[in-house]
Amino acid sequence: MRVVMLLAGLALLSAQPAFALSIVPLEGTDWLEEPVSIGDTGGSPQVAMQGANVYFTWTSSEGLMFSRSTDAGRTFSDPVSLAKPEPHGAVGLEPKVVVDNDNVYILYVHLKDVYLFRSQDGGNSFSGPINVSRTDIDSPAAVASGHTIEAAGNRVYVAWTISNFSWSEIFFARSDDGGRTFGQVRNVSDNPEVSHLPELAVSADNVYLVWIDIDEPTDTQHTSFARSNDHGDTFERITNLSGNPGPYYTFENQVSALGDAVYLVWRDETPGDGGLVFAKSTDGGKTFSFSRVVENGAWPIMSVSRNNVYLTFGVQEHIQGRSVDNVAFVRSTDGGETFSEPLMLSNQTWGLPSPYDARAFPRMSSDGNNVFAAWRYTTNATGTFEVFLATSYDGGERFTVPTVVSTGKGDVSHEAPVLAADNDSVAVVWMEREPDDVQFMLATGTIPPTYTGARDLEPAFMTPVEPYNPPYFLFGIGGVVAGAILGAAYFLRKRGK
Repeated sequence: MRVVMLLAGLALLSAQPAFALSIVPLEGTDWLEEPVSIGDTGGSPQVAMQGANVYFTWTSSEGLMFSRSTDAGRTFSDPVSLAKPEPHGAVGLEPKVVVDNDNVYILYVHLKDVYLFRSQDGGNSFSGPINVSRTDIDSPAAVASGHTIEAAGNRVYVAWTISNFSWSEIFFARSDDGGRTFGQVRNVSDNPEVSHLPELAVSADNVYLVWIDIDEPTDTQHTSFARSNDHGDTFERITNLSGNPGPYYTFENQVSALGDAVYLVWRDETPGDGGLVFAKSTDGGKTFSFSRVVENGAWPIMSVSRNNVYLTFGVQEHIQGRSVDNVAFVRSTDGGETFSEPLMLSNQTWGLPSPYDARAFPRMSSDGNNVFAAWRYTTNATGTFEVFLATSYDGGERFTVPTVVSTGKGDVSHEAPVLAADNDSVAVVWMEREPDDVQFMLATGTIPPTYTGARDLEPAFMTPVEPYNPPYFLFGIGGVVAGAILGAAYFLRKRGK
């Protein structure tokens, strides 16, 4: 078994010089299994977990791929291609997978439409694809993107973006029969602004959507919100919920819901009033209260479990002309009324030449009091990229020091790791490049009742994060469409090699 950790003290970023940290075995975390290969090279990996079942989907030159494990990731079924590549377009771009009991749903985009495969027997067989979007636009520039899915019982909820040269809107559709058919497609954003990147949350009869709007005349990018209390038959919309003035941006929306409580978080770059903003509603999204969780931070990931709200995010600074990323965490135990002081989960003190290489892009999953955070970084200033995991089993009060879960035999690709958790178990997936091979790797594990590997962390001050403006933010609607077209072209070029 190869389980290692970084033992140096968890100190403040701004107070420490750059130095390489030693790697030694981490006593007490032998619950993490040896990484295994689960698929050949591809892209856009996604993983879901329920009990001992692990579901994995990705894209490759063979199309939209799927594999599953029924023994907590120890073995996997042979990969199957759900959708084959077509002569005139890539199939299976950016798949999403959700699980609800024995129902497994895989959502993906192809050109201007969003499609769904569904399984009612735990992924043993699939039917589909079902055209969810049924986009009725006679334009070669129309592109579907930004798709998201939630499932509860027989209801399946899907939201996505359709972009054309002159507009971009958020659409929504619902199935009441487990994904066999979908009802009316609704334009939820329905405004003159450029709308994209929807996030979706569902709780009982309530459906919540959050997305980014770009007002091109004022060069303002803000967070907008819509709520429905009838499963998505009708929506009430709040444009510019974030309330930020131009020419400043909000990024990286997240939304979660529990009962009538709705939680949102986003990154605001308004000077003097920026940072990570948390919004909470206790009346089903009718009204919101707002607070700034941290003054600096980026790439937030939110998870809600009962009355606990967990946030993990990245922080960045520059040391001797190099960029240093770390991963931090805050929590609320009172439903978002108050938050803890930030804890630095990672302790990277060495810089990397490129700020884009340095970005840790954390991922998080939780179930009850178990919180798992993963990210990609190097083990020292000149080392290869690895995947790190920090674990809490007491609701985020204490965490393990970062554990390297990748094999160390190759360089972890630029795609962020993905992870899923269920009860005391976690599954982490990443792509690892060796000199003669590229593989998807998976590490799974279950926290035993006697686990004592966590320790107290000192609160850490947050350092400023360099503004991150992806190209489509800078070029408005043209960039949204062009980015999607270029992405499809890149997939086709890779497939043709």
